[in-house]
Amino acid sequence: MQTVLGFDKTRFAPLEEEHPDLMCFVHPDQFLEISRKLSDAIISEFKNISFKGNPNRLSHQPVNWEIIYKTAHLIRKPPTDGHRYELTTQYGFREDPCRLAAAQIIRQRRSATAFVRNGSVTKEQFLAILDKTLPRSNCAPFDVELMDPLLHLLLFVHQVEDLAPGLYLFIRNEKAIQPIRRRTQSKFLWKPVENNYPLFLLEKGVFKQQAMMVSCHQEIAGHSAFSLGMIAAFKDPVAGEPFAYRQLFWESGMIGQILYLAAEAQGVRGTGIGCFFDDAVHEILGFTDNQYQSLYHFTIGKPLEDPRLTTYPPYYHLEDH
Repeated sequence: MQTVLGFDKTRFAPLEEEHPDLMCFVHPDQFLEISRKLSDAIISEFKNISFKGNPNRLSHQPVNWEIIYKTAHLIRKPPTDGHRYELTTQYGFREDPCRLAAAQIIRQRRSATAFVRNGSVTKEQFLAILDKTLPRSNCAPFDVELMDPLLHLLLFVHQVEDLAPGLYLFIRNEKAIQPIRRRTQSKFLWKPVENNYPLFLLEKGVFKQQAMMVSCHQEIAGHSAFSLGMIAAFKDPVAGEPFAYRQLFWESGMIGQILYLAAEAQGVRGTGIGCFFDDAVHEILGFTDNQYQSLYHFTIGKPLEDPRLTTYPPYYHLEDH
């Protein structure tokens, strides 16, 4: 990728190097099967291209966060043999009452800044949102098949109709149920919410304060209908293949984007929470090491609209007025 983008010929300022992660091939429907790897012949052609220009300086006072640059170096993916992951699931799609077109959902997607106090979602809305995060073959975005699904959702349920408030766990890969169960607190119920569905009640109760505390004391984690932490299998995958560290964050990012869109489709709204205390999450679950790791948080509920904000249609600035 460095060669294709010309980064190997680009003079970056110190501490401002670019680190490409992904290239996408956008194609019409008739391309039913495409190669997942650029041929050596194509890459060699890019070596002959002359790249011009210099990157803009991002900062005149860059800070050397040594651990970040060291990590970026250690988790670079070396050439590996191609491998496809079969994303089999025994769970059929849940009925989705949404009648909005995908384009409309994508264009109206926003991050909630506040939620209506005690605003609830129905159980069906809740389950439909979770369902969209299940990895399935031939179903975007998880069908890129980077790796076995390794992330699961720890849910703080506050206001979901016909569902007891409490702590829940949504397992996105059924192979992980027993390994996670063995490492969590023995007092947990592990009670299935529905037959043949990977959502388990761990403990009943009001967890609003805990949800806010683990999310850096942010009220949006407790005022929502529910909030969650993304729990990843961590130690073994990263020890075996260090580049899995990078891929785990890709997976958490894909889950986050799905939650944004699924919430909009259900008439509610979500927002990612980048500040959280992972050790506190681990303590709630009973983890004593980094075999599993909290990577990202999210929250969903009925949005409290800010009247100071105005929404214009896409490319409004290009229209004649």
